[in-house]
Amino acid sequence: DFMMLISFLICAPMFCFDNMVEAGAFKEWLQGQLDNVRDHIKKYSAHSELIEIKTDLMGRNLMCQFYYQTGDASGQNMTTICTWQACLLLERQYNELRPGQITDFILDCNGSSDKKISYDSMLNGRGINVVAECVISEEVLRKKLKVSSASLTRWFTRTSHAAQMGGMIGYNVNIANPIAAIFAATGQDLACVHESSVGHLCFEDDPRGL
Repeated sequence: DFMMLISFLICAPMFCFDNMVEAGAFKEWLQGQLDNVRDHIKKYSAHSELIEIKTDLMGRNLMCQFYYQTGDASGQNMTTICTWQACLLLERQYNELRPGQITDFILDCNGSSDKKISYDSMLNGRGINVVAECVISEEVLRKKLKVSSASLTRWFTRTSHAAQMGGMIGYNVNIANPIAAIFAATGQDLACVHESSVGHLCFEDDPRGL
């Protein structure tokens, strides 16, 4: 059984200020600008839907995570264009209210996990999440894999402890290979195999096997 869950694509610009007070004032102002930004970026993409903007104050700088839904598209290019145009709009409008307060901004401050493995991708997803379930019978396990369900479950528990000790993000049986094959066949960016191969494998006993 398969279930596909549409998740978010994140772009994470950062706005810079001379002091924390100004960064906080911009954070408060930005909370009321979602509809303004959403309308503006429609000029640049018919498929990027801005869902929300989350902010995190980092000293004198404000990280802003733009959460998009992009339909069936991977969406990195379209959301980058939209975010760039949104940043230019916000910089212009805010500096009209408070001249010169935004000293600079960067389009992506590494808060998006693009082409990188992160706990954020593991917990919240990036792009499309796939959840799959199957039952492997005891007969097939013993005949094809030469192992019992009890043995697999026992060793799964032991090796998951080792993965935790090593600080592994997720725990899976090398889903990077099929993901890379799909990306290569469909013309996707192979560098995105990083975040796309974050997954978690679970075993449970079943009356039929595993």
